[in-house]
Amino acid sequence: DALSLTATAVYTGKWADINRDGTATGLFATPYTLVNLTGNYDFGNELSFFTRINNLLDRRYQDPIGFQHQGFGVFAGIKLAFDVPALPGAARCLYRLGDPTRRRPGEGDPAACAE
Repeated sequence: DALSLTATAVYTGKWADINRDGTATGLFATPYTLVNLTGNYDFGNELSFFTRINNLLDRRYQDPIGFQHQGFGVFAGIKLAFDVPALPGAARCLYRLGDPTRRRPGEGDPAACAE
């Protein structure tokens, strides 16, 4: 499973809005559908390539009214992860971050972080 592909379609129907200062009511936004694609390829050894296509159909829409959103867009990159050892003394308090599983066996003493 080195390759993963995802497609999403988001439909937004007609909805009521007001102008910026709230003095005009009865404004209705035009419905629109957005199609987005993402892909990721894992080369192994902590190296992967990713790409994302937003607004594949290049729909012009405003949300809220008066604020034009981007049209078609392509983004891509390479992700490289490093397994860097924690700073001295930092590992002993990782459980404070809400994930006690992040401590490696034998690293740190939870009692040392008690206040």
